[in-house]
Amino acid sequence: NFEEQDFFENNKYVYIYTEDETFVYEIYAAYTTDDSHILNTNDFTQEIGRESYLEKSKTKAELDGYLRKDVDVNTDSKIITLSTCTQKSDQRYLVQAVRLN
Repeated sequence: NFEEQDFFENNKYVYIYTEDETFVYEIYAAYTTDDSHILNTNDFTQEIGRESYLEKSKTKAELDGYLRKDVDVNTDSKIITLSTCTQKSDQRYLVQAVRLN
């Protein structure tokens, strides 16, 4: 449903419940991308690698989906990426969110 602009605009949070805590994430991007493995094709161990990935993902979201520019995301942010298949075997649809707490 995040492919629809109204749904994206009206659904801003992801909640992850554990035994001890509830984590709240604010969704900042939803977009179509290729099927490359994010962890294998980006270097998240260095700040420059995290910065490069964030810039690429924000640009991709602006072009092929939706981006909330008012959500603060930086190289130290804790983010989650939810990925699902699309109608094309070489693409994925991503929903990305930044942890608030």
